Amino acid sequence: MVNSGKCPKCGQAINDFTLKIETVSGSIGFGGSKLNCIQFVCNGCKSVIGVQVDPIAVKADTIQEIKKLLRR
Repeated sequence: MVNSGKCPKCGQAINDFTLKIETVSGSIGFGGSKLNCIQFVCNGCKSVIGVQVDPIAVKADTIQEIKKLLRR
């Protein structure tokens, strides 16, 4: 990751060493589909900088679904 800014809470520069990536679960709407997500957390103040769907989990889930369909 390229240094692209500062933490909006503590002002610490954001780079590979100051950003922690954690896995979390999310859902679409109330009681909707469950999603594997990741959140980016500032190591300085522990604020969540952003959250997104985990692309690696999406890839793994897609491969599993394709395998199931091919076995039919």
